[in-house]
Amino acid sequence: MRLALIGKSISHSQSPRIYQKLLASLESYDLLDYPTEASLPDLGVLAKTYSGLNLTSPYKKHYAQKVDIHDELTKKLGAINTISFLGDRPVGLNTDLKAIEELLVYYQKRFSSVQILVLGGGVMAQATHLVAKALRLEILILARQEYGDLSRIDLKQWHRNDHQMIVINACSRDFTFEGETTGEEIFWDYNYHHVPHQISLPFKVREYHDGLEMLYLQAKAAVAFWSDNKG
Repeated sequence: MRLALIGKSISHSQSPRIYQKLLASLESYDLLDYPTEASLPDLGVLAKTYSGLNLTSPYKKHYAQKVDIHDELTKKLGAINTISFLGDRPVGLNTDLKAIEELLVYYQKRFSSVQILVLGGGVMAQATHLVAKALRLEILILARQEYGDLSRIDLKQWHRNDHQMIVINACSRDFTFEGETTGEEIFWDYNYHHVPHQISLPFKVREYHDGLEMLYLQAKAAVAFWSDNKG
């Protein structure tokens, strides 16, 4: 099985290592780095070489109208991060949604009441909002357009004593949170190996989780998706 990741500035990607662990049938996993959307190749060309693709920022919406999508939340989001060429037609899915669902269901079972605070307003924030609403969880999106500089925002103003606050960083890799906390938050990065957060946040919150855990959940969902779409 030959796979590839399409993105921009992705030389740091951990996906090859993760998929090598998850897929015994993996022959190769290529990093396809494109500087602009206009430079992206046609799906027909990619299908001649690969069994499936992963897509990362900023190209998660580019191929969404060019594949079949059967998952309702993925349709609502309008962005995909996984494509299968194993059937008669290319099929797309957003496995971010599957990973986020697994994550939020875990906390829904762990705590009697949960509130979710998302830093950032991009595709990953929108994906989190869709999943939270489907699970009937309370969620607030803090987008820069409305709330300004999020790096020094005070989380205490949204803290509720009867809820466990889950803070999710859906901002770009250059964002570093340096704001105030109560010390009781559970903080998730959607970006992995965020060194400033790895150093500071374990001492400021109840739990800190690096985005590598999320990447692994996404990859597991992608492997299941390719297995289900062999035709």
